[in-house]
Amino acid sequence: MGGNVNKIYLISFDPYKTDFVRLHNVITQCTYINSWWHYLGSTYLIKSSYTLSTITDYIVQNWPNQHFLLIEVNTHNYNGWLPQAAW
Repeated sequence: MGGNVNKIYLISFDPYKTDFVRLHNVITQCTYINSWWHYLGSTYLIKSSYTLSTITDYIVQNWPNQHFLLIEVNTHNYNGWLPQAAW
């Protein structure tokens, strides 16, 4: 169930075994997700007030038999090397 606090989650998947169009549709059409970022090919960052379990259940139900990693992101501790537009 959704709460009042938005969290950021990272979804990562195997780019060699993924139907990108289907996955993109699953993520962008999910009413549990408030916004998303997809600068890296096999990774999405999503913003949601729902639990990790709720989002996982939605993905599994709408994108069955696929391997993925869904993890909460600490937005106070990050770094990387990306073009300015990605940040």
